[in-house]
Amino acid sequence: MKIIVLDEQVLKEKRKLINLTKLRSELWEEIVKYATSIGFEDSEVSDYFFLEITDDKTMKDLSDEGKTNNDINIEVRAELDFDGMMDLIDKLNPIVKKYDDDSYFDMYDSGIAQCLMLQESLSEAYTPGTAKAQDLRALRLDSDTLWINLRDLINEYDFGEENNKYLETAMKMTKELSNKLYEMEEKEEYED
Repeated sequence: MKIIVLDEQVLKEKRKLINLTKLRSELWEEIVKYATSIGFEDSEVSDYFFLEITDDKTMKDLSDEGKTNNDINIEVRAELDFDGMMDLIDKLNPIVKKYDDDSYFDMYDSGIAQCLMLQESLSEAYTPGTAKAQDLRALRLDSDTLWINLRDLINEYDFGEENNKYLETAMKMTKELSNKLYEMEEKEEYED
């Protein structure tokens, strides 16, 4: 049996992606909660509120000749007056502070708030569970991706009956691995 060892840089990238997804989800949930508390319907929130998170792969610091700035830029736009926007910022700041104590939202323009966060903060930020649980989560996400890729491959091409059976067995084993990793991850989180 071959054991795959992920180096620290790969794990940091995976933690960053997990935390970025979690951060986006937490911010959006708070935006929806706030919007509905002031009278917007759930179905209207995405029409009047906007959340965008960009990192240095998509955002260039033009003042520094196009070099990346290693920041994560979080921008919230909303059809709110100044006081409403400040109330929303007050709700969102505790979320970003969980990831980076130095980060906070500030009014950028009417109806627009921005927050800058160092990318390093997301790869080192606390997420529920131990480092072991985080690493199990990263490996589980990889196995889920492999399962999806195998499924797509089987659906798109015909490799012959024998090879298709082999790929289907690999899919089944990958799904079992993913489920087991999930169980192990959950156990680690609750022991933290």
